[in-house]
Parts: sequence; C-alpha cells; structure tokens
Amino acid sequence: MQKIDSAIVLSIPKSKTSHTFAPINGNDGIGTHTPLEITFSNYTGNQANIGATITGSGFHPPPAPGIIDDGNSSLPILISPMYTDASTGAGIYNATLNITGPGGFSASIALSYGLYHYFITNAEQLSWIANPAFSHYPLSGIYLLDDDIDLDIPETNPWTPIGTDTDPFNGTFDGNGKTVSGLTVVSPSGDYQGLFGYIGGSGVVKNLSVVGNVTGRNYIGGVVGYNFEGTVQNCHSNVVVVGDSWVGGVVGNNDGGNVQYSYSNGSITGNSSIGGMVGGNSDSNGMVQYCYSEAVVVGNVNNGGGVVGYNTAATLQNCVALNPSVTRGSGTAETYGRVASIPAVGGGGDPGTLNNNHARDNMVFIPEPPPSSPYAFAKEHDGKDGADMTMAQAGTRAWWTGTAGWTVHADKSNAYEGSPWYWDTAVNRPKLFFE
Repeated sequence: MQKIDSAIVLSIPKSKTSHTFAPINGNDGIGTHTPLEITFSNYTGNQANIGATITGSGFHPPPAPGIIDDGNSSLPILISPMYTDASTGAGIYNATLNITGPGGFSASIALSYGLYHYFITNAEQLSWIANPAFSHYPLSGIYLLDDDIDLDIPETNPWTPIGTDTDPFNGTFDGNGKTVSGLTVVSPSGDYQGLFGYIGGSGVVKNLSVVGNVTGRNYIGGVVGYNFEGTVQNCHSNVVVVGDSWVGGVVGNNDGGNVQYSYSNGSITGNSSIGGMVGGNSDSNGMVQYCYSEAVVVGNVNNGGGVVGYNTAATLQNCVALNPSVTRGSGTAETYGRVASIPAVGGGGDPGTLNNNHARDNMVFIPEPPPSSPYAFAKEHDGKDGADMTMAQAGTRAWWTGTAGWTVHADKSNAYEGSPWYWDTAVNRPKLFFE
C-alpha cells in the first residue's frame, strides 16, 4: 500500500483515441492528500501540441477542470487532496476522472471508496466519534486526522473520551502525524479516561501526538485509558496524567494488546500500577516494545516503573527508561522497578517476559533501596530494573541501533510508518517520522 502523499501514476498513451483504466480502490492507497498524477506519453509528428481537458465527479469539492497540452513531453496533472464529503464525513465514493481531447480522444478512471472513510479536520468532528447522536461517525470507522486540533474550546473542554468498556472503539484512527493539544479530562471518579477511553480488539490508534491533562480514577492514559487487545503505535504523549490505579503516560492498561514505537514526556501520578508509558501490561498476548519514557513518575503506594507500572504475564522488551525520577510512596522497593514492577518473588504471579530493557544510570529513585537490601537494583536487561545506560550513551544513535536493538534512521527522509524512528540531532533522541 502506498504511503500518504505519494503519487499514484497513470500513464495514457497519446497514440490511442480512448483508454479506460482499471478501477482504483482503497487497497491502492488512496486517501487524503494522495496526489493523482496523470501523465500523457508523447505524441509524435503532427500529433504534437494537442490539448486535452480533465474533469472529475464524485469529489467534494470536485477538481477544477485542467488542460493538458504538453507538446513532445509528458506533463503530470496533480489532483490533491482527495476530499471528504462535508455532510457525511465520508471519503471517496465512486469518483470518476474523465479526460477528453481533440479528435474524439477520451479516457476515464474510476475510483471507489477511499482508504479513509472519515477525515477529521476540527475538534467538534473528533468529538462526534464519542457521541452516539452522530451515528455516521461510528466507533468502527476508519479515521484520518487532517490537521492539528486544539480541544481547548467550549464544545470539547472538558473532553469526553472516545470508546467505553461497554462500547469500545474498534476502528482505526490515524493521526497522520498531527497533534491533538488542549486535551482536558477532569473526572476524579471516572474510569477509562484519556483521548480514547477504551479500544477493543480491532481498535488501532497510530501516528499521533497528544498534549494536555487527564485526571481520572482507574485505567487512565494520556492517549488511551484501556487497550483490550488493540494496537497503539507511533504515538507521543506529553500529558500530565493523574489517577488511582493503572495510570500511564500513553496507555493506562494494556490488556493483551500491542503498544509499540511510542514515547512519553509529561508526568504520571497515582497510587498503584503507575508507569511512564503504560500503567499495566497484562495477558500473555500483551506486548510493550520499542518505547521510551522521559516522564516523571510518582507512585503513592505499590507497583510503579519508568516504562510499565506493573508487568504480569506479558512481554516488555527493547524499552528504555529515561525518566529523571521514579518515586515510590508507602510501597516497598520490591513493588517498584526502574523499568517496571513485577509480581513479588514467591507470590505465585507470572512476571511475563522482560528482555533487553535499559534504564538511565543516574535516575533518581526515591527512596532508593540500599545495596544491602534484598531489593537492591539488579540492573539486568531481563529484570525489572533494566541494564544500566549512561545519558551520554542515550545521546548517540549508535547506542540505540546497537545495544538497544532499535532501527533508527540517520535522518527523517528514510523514516516512515512501518519503520518510524529517526535520529533528531537537535535533541539527540529518536523521534517519530512525522515529527
């Protein structure tokens, strides 16, 4: 499938008097801001300097008519973007491009349902996904964020999270590299809080940055409150997150889902299962990988860590805790870790699989267990405290691509959705391809 903003090239032989292309549909990568490039092959002899007109139907608004008159060289015509229908939010429905020229020349291209069904361009549209009154914005829809959005307006502040435990989000939300700022959730007694409250097994949230403040009770995240077997990837959270249990910078609780290629800043505060990236990571299918956190983590009772608050039966791998500090309150050192906490030794719980995780060697861990303590930092890559890493190492691409095992492209031009990290020399950190 082609990436957004890459052209679909159609070549029309000018020696022909008519031509009909095979239909193009969503599987060919048509989406918002996908230029359609129509290139005429050269005419020869007395056919030179002939003109043709291109028109279209099924777009909102329709593309303006264009004239092709290229002489002896090919000429691309770009039709961009593929627009949404303002009344329904829908993408392309059976659009047609028609090309006509002198001497009866004609060509046509049929385009069917776009890759993205719904294009989100403002805060109110985004809120409609969570509102049952707007049934044409379903929780199973395929959405693309078409612009940066500020939720700090009366209609969307405070924010109502998208998806609940009884009616989860099971669609696809592609942030398209945009930022949702001004997120404000103030629900001290509310569960499943975040930009998305609850996503289900078919739910995907990706390619998105979120900035704001989220306060709730249980299952509280900067991007997603509860991820039940869904996917959260290529996300960045700079959110102040406050809750009671299962509180994370990106995801509150990851229950059998996949959280990957993401990172967090901000601060995370709660009582139990408090993590810089993910509050709880559970179930044998649960996976958190290729993530890092620079968030301040404050846990008031038990189970906290720089990346994951509490890891049980799930996999946590290739993650890096760059948190300046992790604070534990009344809990014992056994129930906290620099990278994650795991079930107590001898307690019968399954810690899951931890592999190749690291933590900054100068992390302020309050209070740090003394070396004589049975809970002193083990500093092993497959343990809850992760292997040591200096901040000087963290500032080099070589460390990330070598020891950490990441793919980090040397520059932004080579990064894309499927291999999202590139090295940002301005801050000496991996950043996502859209930043």
